[in-house]
Amino acid sequence: MNKTLASSLALCALTFMTGAQACGTHDPGVDHRQTARILQGARTSELARGETRHLAHQQMRIRREERRLKSDGA
Repeated sequence: MNKTLASSLALCALTFMTGAQACGTHDPGVDHRQTARILQGARTSELARGETRHLAHQQMRIRREERRLKSDGA
């Protein structure tokens, strides 16, 4: 796998986890396992580049929704 892509994914993963921690919705077990599994799949080529990108965007949308719900008090 391209080192640039792996580095980008790691940076995205850290950004997602940091954002979730800031708004208090961070579940360390789930977030850590999901991020680790996505990165492992990308490194070992179990996930295609498009699949990896899709999962990263999906995680981003989930975190965004969690922050939105937290800010609304729901």
